Amino acid sequence: MPGFIGKIGNSSLRFSEEKRPSLVMNTLIADGAYHFEQRTINKFMNDKLFVANDKYLIITEGVILNNHQMKQQYHASSWQECVEKMYEQLGETFYLPWRGSFCGLLYDKQEDKWIIFTNHIGDKQLFYTQQASSWLISTEMDALVRTMKQNNLSLTLNRDAVYFSITHGFMIEDQTIAQEIKKLPAGHYLRIQGCKSEVIQYHRFTNKPNRDITHKEAVKRIDQLFRNAVQLQFEKDKEYGYKHLTCLSGGLDSRMTVWVAHQMGYTEQLNTT
Repeated sequence: MPGFIGKIGNSSLRFSEEKRPSLVMNTLIADGAYHFEQRTINKFMNDKLFVANDKYLIITEGVILNNHQMKQQYHASSWQECVEKMYEQLGETFYLPWRGSFCGLLYDKQEDKWIIFTNHIGDKQLFYTQQASSWLISTEMDALVRTMKQNNLSLTLNRDAVYFSITHGFMIEDQTIAQEIKKLPAGHYLRIQGCKSEVIQYHRFTNKPNRDITHKEAVKRIDQLFRNAVQLQFEKDKEYGYKHLTCLSGGLDSRMTVWVAHQMGYTEQLNTT
């Protein structure tokens, strides 16, 4: 999906040309260190950071549903200030409290350290490849492939990934259709510091039952969590003045969203099937 593409390191690699004039385009360059291009959809722009200062380079893509709560908690006047404070207080997993569909990166210039992350469920994907002393990173697999072809970089078909696609309908773990390109798994981040790199898991869902509460308490808690999730999403629409677009299909989850949202007062919904 549209978002950003970039390279880390000193190389002459050139990005593939972007031919979608509707996208928001910005560039951040530091000679010999990095070159990033923002290529994002012109929606939810206040949630997206594409900034650099003396201490950090910060890029976020997607929607962070609870960024206003985070700003209040960390006494920050802006989302950028909030992210910087969270990193300084929480370290490499500063995005763990975020909720929404997001990915991004932070470059700590003093530590010469890159933190490249996707969200807890990995629905906002990030792809990367290491080429000699440089790294290429993108939210779009297609843009990465086109850039590698343009720079005459090796691309090899990943036969296992082809079988995954045919049999499962999706790729597992960090696999992609190209052996040279990896996908950052859900709940993981990539740390690059000097000549060392490591993919680290920061979150894992568990289905271990909580036997300290009753069945009635569990039902009440599920209802509360569901309503909190609905409120976060619908309030984000109101923040930007967007209309609520909800799915009304045969699935129980979509029907519950429409019903509960209407019950909570979000009555002006555009339903799709």
